[in-house]
Amino acid sequence: EPLIAGTYRNAEGWEVSAKLMYSIYGENNDTNYDSGDEFHMDYGINKHNGPWGYGLGGYYVKQTRADEQNGASLANSKGQALAIGPQVKYEYQGMNFIAKWQHETSVKNRFGGDKLWFKFIARI
Repeated sequence: EPLIAGTYRNAEGWEVSAKLMYSIYGENNDTNYDSGDEFHMDYGINKHNGPWGYGLGGYYVKQTRADEQNGASLANSKGQALAIGPQVKYEYQGMNFIAKWQHETSVKNRFGGDKLWFKFIARI
């Protein structure tokens, strides 16, 4: 999965981040099923104030190649979704505590809904 990521943060505490990825799948030899490749991107726009950060974030996913089984392309298998929602982060002694709620829109050929994420990052 090749990826590229970047973050810009200015002196006033504004941050813009993005991570772009491309997932390349192979065939499952047991089932002869080959999931289609996908482009996906995580993004965030945040304002930092002391140890707190808050803003909007989400992701976009778009399947670029249809699923295949036994070499035949499957109709209506190319999925996509766009998600957006609020997020908050707290930094404390090299640790980051992050909570995100993301609502999916523009969902096609996949399950959609809302996601609630809790993330913990520690610098060692």
